[in-house]
Amino acid sequence: MIFVNFVILDGNSQHEEYAWWKSIVKKDYDKTIDDKFLIYEVYGDDELEMFENDDTRYEDSDGRLIHVGSVEDISQKDLNVLIKFGVVPR
Repeated sequence: MIFVNFVILDGNSQHEEYAWWKSIVKKDYDKTIDDKFLIYEVYGDDELEMFENDDTRYEDSDGRLIHVGSVEDISQKDLNVLIKFGVVPR
């Protein structure tokens, strides 16, 4: 299972959001799964475009820049702690 940190830049404001996938492990990341796939799966924007030839940052249809800050393997136990403290929704 992977835990993904997304960094979103919206104008002058920057914040982070999180998601996880039970069916993906970190060793698959960059081999069969890329940042654009992860971003699309969470934000579902068909108009994602690479930002200024930077293949790590994407611009959505609202003009926000989104990139994957980190991808880490996570255990169900650790994920449950994040859910318990409201870091991520159930």
